[in-house]
Amino acid sequence: MMWVATLALGLAGLAGPVWAQTGPETCARMKVEDRLGPLSEAQCQCNYSVADQVLDADIRALLFDAWYNGNDNMAKVEQLKPRHRVRREMLELRKAIQKHCS
Repeated sequence: MMWVATLALGLAGLAGPVWAQTGPETCARMKVEDRLGPLSEAQCQCNYSVADQVLDADIRALLFDAWYNGNDNMAKVEQLKPRHRVRREMLELRKAIQKHCS
């Protein structure tokens, strides 16, 4: 469940849904900064790809900011409305990652 730990590192706040970095850029930076944990760079990129497809833009931007910059954005995620949407999307992400990236 490394993605949960990585997610918990932060889901910081970007002002909008635009995200400039790619999966390979994000995962390479995480590798250089030794933040991949037990994930390989390929697993990281798979997780990134799945998150890009599954999550709404606001949640995705917060997650990708956390992964790329290492920011702790949980407070911002917890403020997103409606709360059940965030919880539902995180469960969908978890299932999709288990299905496609394991």
